[in-house]
Amino acid sequence: MGAVRPTLGLLACLSLFPGSALACACSPAMEAPINALYRWQIDRQGTPGRPQLKAIQPLLSPTLFQDLSAAYQLNPGEGRGYLDFDPFSGTQVTTHNVLVLSCTGESADVVVFGGLRGRLSETPQRLSLQMQEGPSGTWALDDITDPSGVQLSSVLSGLLQQ
Repeated sequence: MGAVRPTLGLLACLSLFPGSALACACSPAMEAPINALYRWQIDRQGTPGRPQLKAIQPLLSPTLFQDLSAAYQLNPGEGRGYLDFDPFSGTQVTTHNVLVLSCTGESADVVVFGGLRGRLSETPQRLSLQMQEGPSGTWALDDITDPSGVQLSSVLSGLLQQ
């Protein structure tokens, strides 16, 4: 399943937030790196081994890129923790699609559709993406918060401090 077309996103947004379409509006500058990141994530899932993060370095804040790179180098055979889930969906299943719901300030609310290969799960994962604006007006992903309030940065920090 490919990236969601903007019109589909707008229709979903209007149905989720009736009467407040402005809450769903995201600037193209903020939405573009989110869509590019998840397109990369969907495309790379069939490739075995650790992901090559260099391809998405411009889409991640320097801190997130550094922490993810270090976390992916952890070896479970050394008795330490390791990154055993998809950090961009917060799950251990395949990511099928993403829908950007809304943007406010420096955050974007997204819904990630995941499931087993070839099958969507019934409940999509809703995430809050904290974005960081660069000096040239470009945006990069800085952190992800799941519905229970767990932040990716905290998980990575815990793994790297073991």
